[in-house]
Amino acid sequence: MNENFESLFVKCDCGTHMLEVQRYYEDIHDQGFYLTFWHYGRVNRPMSLRERMRWCWRILRTGDPWADGIIANNETAKKISDYITKYL
Repeated sequence: MNENFESLFVKCDCGTHMLEVQRYYEDIHDQGFYLTFWHYGRVNRPMSLRERMRWCWRILRTGDPWADGIIANNETAKKISDYITKYL
């Protein structure tokens, strides 16, 4: 019974990430929202050895690289809130 819900895409204020919010509904007991962070990519320059070691050390210590997030101004936060509230 999964209906097709239109996704909401909001761009991060920093300009390098995007958040996708999509409603899912399988049945009354299996419903919610998918939240997906998209990354636009790196600047076309190689990562320094120091930066590579920093990333490796982070992964060795925690088991995963940094979690990502977005910066949302008030207008963007309202769009996200309105989308979620619409389906609750």
